[in-house]
Amino acid sequence: MIMEELIQKIDELINAINNNSVPLWLTIIGILVPIAISLLVWWQSHQQNKKNIALQQQITTSEEKLQKEISSKEIKVQMHGDILKIYDDFCLAQNTIGYAKDNVHTIFSNFNSNNGISFPLQWINNVTSATNILCQSINRAKLLLPSEDEELRTILESIWEKYKQLKTKVYEYFYSGAAFTHSNNAWLIIGPCFNINAGDYNALVSNPIAYDAFLKQCINDTTKEINEKITEILDLLTYDKFDVYFEKYLRMDAE
Repeated sequence: MIMEELIQKIDELINAINNNSVPLWLTIIGILVPIAISLLVWWQSHQQNKKNIALQQQITTSEEKLQKEISSKEIKVQMHGDILKIYDDFCLAQNTIGYAKDNVHTIFSNFNSNNGISFPLQWINNVTSATNILCQSINRAKLLLPSEDEELRTILESIWEKYKQLKTKVYEYFYSGAAFTHSNNAWLIIGPCFNINAGDYNALVSNPIAYDAFLKQCINDTTKEINEKITEILDLLTYDKFDVYFEKYLRMDAE
């Protein structure tokens, strides 16, 4: 549009010179001033357009950078939650066997039932559930943990393998009938000595001497072996051998 006006003004200048109808200098001024103004307007418009383009590019760049930062934070939050779930799963497995340490023979001494499930079976079900959860957690860890973090990967795998071994040993002891046999033999020995009917745990527990003697009869090589496996797992779950490796992923002040 501006270029068309310039061409028109130049044509008018040529016509004016040819016709010589007004003083030449006045004609030139009358033509050149609008041309100069048009050029100035064009230059200003061009500069403003360049600034607008640069500003738009800057806005676009800022929006892309902000979006990347938001996406990065969202990924970090999601990763934090996923790693925390792995940590919590192993803590659950720890709690499942924690109270059984040094008490394996006690757990397998009482075959009274609660809602139709014996106390040893309740614990076995908890161990089974924890083992299944660890299986899922290990798979998640393989997908999420960096391949270069070999220490944490190795620790998790080691705990997982020992937990499977523990579950197998517990299953063998319970489902083979050996656990019940040892408990029943303990009743046959202790019951008559203290005049307590077999299976009467209330009477047994109310007599500390009889109860202590009964529990000692329930200790055997298998309960000792199960307890050793529990101790090995719990040792791997101590702070210096387990928790410390999660700090870089879970601490809120960690980058």
